[in-house]
Amino acid sequence: VCSSDLFYNEGKVVQQGGNFQLFDSVTLNNTSAGTWQFDGDTAFNNGSFSPTVVNSGTFEKTSGTGTSSINLPLTASGGTFQAGSGALGAGQGGDSFTGATFNAQAGATINLGNGDTYSAATFNAQGASAAINLGSATFDGATFTAAAGASVNFSGDNTFSGTLGGSGAGTVVVSTGTIDLAGDTTLNFAAGLFNWYNDTINLRGHTLTNSGSLSAGLPTQGTNDFIASTDASNNPLGGTFENNGTLVLQGPMGLYLYDSVVLDNSATGNVQFAGTASGEAAIRVGSDTPSLTNEGTIEKTSGAGTADLAAPFTTTGTIKVDSGTLTLDPSSAQIAGTSFNVATGATLDLAGNTNGNVYSGAFTGTGGGTVLLEN
Repeated sequence: VCSSDLFYNEGKVVQQGGNFQLFDSVTLNNTSAGTWQFDGDTAFNNGSFSPTVVNSGTFEKTSGTGTSSINLPLTASGGTFQAGSGALGAGQGGDSFTGATFNAQAGATINLGNGDTYSAATFNAQGASAAINLGSATFDGATFTAAAGASVNFSGDNTFSGTLGGSGAGTVVVSTGTIDLAGDTTLNFAAGLFNWYNDTINLRGHTLTNSGSLSAGLPTQGTNDFIASTDASNNPLGGTFENNGTLVLQGPMGLYLYDSVVLDNSATGNVQFAGTASGEAAIRVGSDTPSLTNEGTIEKTSGAGTADLAAPFTTTGTIKVDSGTLTLDPSSAQIAGTSFNVATGATLDLAGNTNGNVYSGAFTGTGGGTVLLEN
């Protein structure tokens, strides 16, 4: 299509084999009534002179085991991108999606570019082996669903703001990059859905609230996660990671706090050390006096080994040990009116702090295990 004008699709276009090209500043507007169907492994290409695509309708790939792709600058306001077979690539990177929906059906894949911006977008990996692969992007609110055996996969460096949440028996995986907060952000994911490992969250002075369930680390592999808070010049800004839900530290992983960050486990929060045969988790600190406060529950839920809480902390909540040993090994600890619940055969070790803990208030305890106050 050649002309510096608009091409409106208000019906249905079926692209059967071969490639379709736009030239000469043409804008294809796939309206809310429009459907563009890739029937087979075909492409929508950029000819020359800056053509664009605007979508509020549907782009769908219905057949073919290879890839169909939209290789032009793309802006979406609402609308749907759907892969029913093979792979669908949407945009060339640096694109904008507001209120858009991405559906990967069983066995199909959607691949998205780097530098994209998503606002109130929805990502649905709808069946076994369905996958949505995200590039480095900016997310201002998003909803994710992943069916059993399906996944949504983040990669590279991403920016979060607003509320991101989801449901399903699959996985949303964030690994090997950095999450920067552009403002206060809430995560609200179903248990077992959101998996975070070998990655850094930079709060940028903001508050990150976990209202659902967040799993950090891998059960069978040593990993490290970091919560930092710096500006562009690497100056510490402080900030809060507010845990109102469940934070699960899986297997042989380390969670490191930096830059005056406060990990606040609120009255409804549960921090779980979930040890495995591969190893135990630890919370540790880096530079600029980060700390942990606990009004909720800190719990070692599994594993026969020793988990370590080595961050300066203050607790008025509950500390539970269901198996193995939990060592409180900070440089300083304020332990006030805390409830200890230690199962038979398990140990809570309060003796690791060589500077001494400060105790106050009334303490209660249950269980047939051991609370070790000094070596």
